[in-house]
This record gives sequence, C-alpha cells and structure tokens, in this order.
Amino acid sequence: TVIDVLATGFTLRRGAKFRDNLKRVKEALKESRFDKQLLNLSDDR
Repeated sequence: TVIDVLATGFTLRRGAKFRDNLKRVKEALKESRFDKQLLNLSDDR
C-alpha cells in the first residue's frame, strides 16, 4: 500500500541507527502481546 511505501522510505532515509532502534522496539513489543489461543479459551467459558 501507499502507507507501506512511505513508511519504508522514511525508515531508510533515517539510516541504520534508526532501523536498529526499531528492531529493539519490535522485540520489546513481542513480549507484551497476548496469546490469541488463551484469549479464545477464556471467551468460551
């Protein structure tokens, strides 16, 4: 999509240091996500 192209261009323009920071943020956010299977099991009750 157009948004993806713009986001990619912005990220590339900011440089390698910015990309490394984004990787760290992404990894930190992975740990905070809920497990969808656990949520579905609790909804069945």
